[in-house]
Amino acid sequence: MNELPSLKSSVSDHRAGEETVALDTEVITGPSGQKEVIEIGIVGNDGLVYWELFQPSFPPQSETCRPGLQSRQLRVARSFETAIPAIQEAVRGKRVVMYNSEGEDLFLRESLDTAADKQCAMTRFSGRGGRYSKHHQSYQWVRLNEALQIAGIPKPRGPYHRALVDAEATLLLWQWMEAQDRAICELHHPTFLSRLL
Repeated sequence: MNELPSLKSSVSDHRAGEETVALDTEVITGPSGQKEVIEIGIVGNDGLVYWELFQPSFPPQSETCRPGLQSRQLRVARSFETAIPAIQEAVRGKRVVMYNSEGEDLFLRESLDTAADKQCAMTRFSGRGGRYSKHHQSYQWVRLNEALQIAGIPKPRGPYHRALVDAEATLLLWQWMEAQDRAICELHHPTFLSRLL
C-alpha cells in the first residue's frame, strides 16, 4: 500500500487570497515510445490536495514502475483522461507550481486550464543554485534533490520519482524561495514590499 505523506508548511503565500499548490506527475514509456501519466500528486500548505494512479493504454514493461509502485496497482486504476475534470477542480483558481513545468505541460494538456497561474520552480531556482553557462548565457538547471541540498531543506519522507514526494519537495523549495525573496525585500525594499502586500 502506498503511504501518503502528511504535509504541513510554515510559510504562507505572500499574496493575500492566492493559494499555491505544487504538482508532480510520473510517466512511463510504452513499447513504441509513447509516454503516459501514471501518477499525479498535488499538495498545498495544508497537505494533500489530490492524488491518483492511472492505468496506461499499454501494459507496463516491468513489474515495478516506480519505487514502491507495482504495475499491478495500475491495472485497477482509471485512465488519465477520465480524471481531467477532477484535476481541473483541484487546481481551480490556484497558483500551480511544478518543478519542471515545461516537462509537465507536455502531459497535462487541458487539465490545468482552470489554474490562476503556472510557475516553474526549476527555472526560478537555477539562478540561485545553478552554474552560469557562458555558452548558453543562462544558469544551468539543477535537479530537485540537488536543489533541496543547496537550500538546506530536508528531503520529504519517501522515494523520489513518486508524485507526492516530488510535489512536496517542490512546495518546500518554492516556500523557501518565497521566504528568501521576502527577506530581501524587507531588508532592502520595505516600501516596495508594503505596496506588494
